[in-house]
Amino acid sequence: MPADPMRLTEPKPFGFGALAAWAGTAPLGGLRETGLAVLMVCRVAAEATDGGAIDADARRERAQAARQWLGTLALPVAVRTASARAIDATIDPVPDLLGAALLQVIAAAGAPLDEAALADVRRLVTRVTR
Repeated sequence: MPADPMRLTEPKPFGFGALAAWAGTAPLGGLRETGLAVLMVCRVAAEATDGGAIDADARRERAQAARQWLGTLALPVAVRTASARAIDATIDPVPDLLGAALLQVIAAAGAPLDEAALADVRRLVTRVTR
């Protein structure tokens, strides 16, 4: 039987399980939306730096869509601003600048995120800035 051409040869790991779990269990409202915003920023950043798998036009479109989606959330100003900057940094990713933008996102999100969720973001920062 021939292999399914749509099947991935290797499953792509999801590196933000703790962050997604935190966002999913956070109380409705600002805390949950903050967690979802951080998750979106991380996913867009991870895909933008995934070895050139996404071209510049696609990165630009994804960033625009992510910014529009972030605009629908009830976020603290600091989280909204840091998230928008990090999303913008994914359009033409420079590793150190994107890593710094991601660190600003978690600094703005602050104490509500648990250590495991923060560790997901820190792993991404390490991966991006290598």
